[in-house]
Amino acid sequence: MEPGPGGTDFTALYAVLSRLFSYPLDAETLALTAGLSLDDAPTEVAAPLRAALARTQAPLAHGGDPAALIETLNSEATRLFEGPGLPMAPPFGSFYLNGRQLMGREAMAVRCAYLAARLLPVHDGRVPADHLAVELGFMA
Repeated sequence: MEPGPGGTDFTALYAVLSRLFSYPLDAETLALTAGLSLDDAPTEVAAPLRAALARTQAPLAHGGDPAALIETLNSEATRLFEGPGLPMAPPFGSFYLNGRQLMGREAMAVRCAYLAARLLPVHDGRVPADHLAVELGFMA
């Protein structure tokens, strides 16, 4: 993978974000998130991300019941990304680029990009190639 802005390698960040946008969340994903650091990133790159990372990590640092947190996060992910009804934030690029329809030309173009890079996402076949978690995994 090519380095990001300022020569920074965002592989770990993209990998954690991919896991966070996958369903269901699990204890391992929360542990990865809690341990994520921007300390090695240049200030101009890390500064806009620091507050968001701190907000994400805060509930993980306060202890509490990890199982309850995982259940809450999975419930919220379902509400935001799956429904009931039309999801509040569909995680598919084609939804936004193809008139709110899934599996259009855009999704096929993403799949072709994966194939051209000789990478094919591993999933159960139910997740379209333009799902945010799959795209972030590709970037990682």
